[in-house]
Amino acid sequence: AGGIFAFTIQATDSASRTGSQAYTLGIAAPALAITSTSLPAGTVGTAYNQSLTATGGTRPFTWLVGSGSLPDGLSLGLDGLVSGTPTAAGTFTFAAQVIDAAAISATQAFAITIAAPAQGPLVAAIVNAASYQTGPIAPGEIVTLFGTRLGPAALVGAQTTAPGFVDTTLAQTRVLFDGVAAPLVYTSSTQISAIVPYDVAGKPATSLQVEFQGVRSQAINLAVTQSAPGIFSANASGQGPGAILNQDFTLNTAANPEAANRVIVLFLTGEGQTTPAGTNGKIAGDNPLPKPVLNVTATIGGLPAEVLYAGAAPGIVAGGMQVNLKVPQGVKPDSAVPVMVSVGASPSQAGVTVAIK
Repeated sequence: AGGIFAFTIQATDSASRTGSQAYTLGIAAPALAITSTSLPAGTVGTAYNQSLTATGGTRPFTWLVGSGSLPDGLSLGLDGLVSGTPTAAGTFTFAAQVIDAAAISATQAFAITIAAPAQGPLVAAIVNAASYQTGPIAPGEIVTLFGTRLGPAALVGAQTTAPGFVDTTLAQTRVLFDGVAAPLVYTSSTQISAIVPYDVAGKPATSLQVEFQGVRSQAINLAVTQSAPGIFSANASGQGPGAILNQDFTLNTAANPEAANRVIVLFLTGEGQTTPAGTNGKIAGDNPLPKPVLNVTATIGGLPAEVLYAGAAPGIVAGGMQVNLKVPQGVKPDSAVPVMVSVGASPSQAGVTVAIK
């Protein structure tokens, strides 16, 4: 260490005579130098902490900005800590100066590059995956999200890493409802299909976020309802001929209509909570098959239709529902007869049809 040191040297001869002499010795401190050579980059909105270091000189050290300027939102403490939260992107240059206790100083130039924050997913619309209608969401409802930067460029379909359950993470994409990850039917950069977790049941509202590659969208608040039924249509538009099977399990079309007193099979989502209670992402297969808690009713051509079955179907993930209806006597034959299904007090969308002969 450098400094002024005072000491005394004493000598004793063979006759035990002693003598002493006082001395003063000055030791120069090593040259003061800044040892930090660079500073890491930062990101707008992300906290930044990095210490500058120096060697030599006489402590304590004091640090100052000699010239230039730090990135907006950052400051250099007297202890050499560069800290704060950057507020603007760009490359900023400044000279850091360190001064020791002997008023000796050293200066070094630095540059800090601040990057703009990564652009997260942007959700533009959320609709029922069957009806394409907006509105309050129901537990277990399959929903479709539209937007930008939602997921990978190419569409990736559902996966089942755990046998019998649809994954909640797909191609680095997650959809969160109050922090609970939803099972994913597919994901892409502009469109995602997810299944609302049953955890939202009984809540008045829920907060949705899309996460892609670790970056989340802004939270969107959605109202929650008991049921929001939507019938899947053949062309996946929510309108026109339904994705309906005749009694012989062939697709119902204008060229293949069904007759009165026969059975047709519809597929829906948005039935709400079930009994047994719905399990997020579970693919139906075990008995008993879950059925909606709320009562299911239907009309075909405006006439009441007997509901023979309403509930899960083997091989379909929780949130999808099969409804078997008996075509009522008296329905006027037509290639586009309106069909509607209600779960509790909520009806399915208008505009879905079935061909009756």
